[in-house]
Amino acid sequence: MISERLALAWRTHRHVHVQLNVLDANQAVAVLDGTVAGVADDQIMVQLPAGNYHQLALTAIRCVTVAAH
Repeated sequence: MISERLALAWRTHRHVHVQLNVLDANQAVAVLDGTVAGVADDQIMVQLPAGNYHQLALTAIRCVTVAAH
């Protein structure tokens, strides 16, 4: 399901909200918001709103929500 949502977001250039399998400093689930910039094997590249990129493994992702058009 995660891979399918990421592929959809990549093909349609839609923003994603990604929940990670780790907690942040406040003990809340860590999240990334941005656009899927690339997919390779079990790694994805997310472009953040500030323009920088974050690479992560699919196994590090808990849940993905794809923004509506």
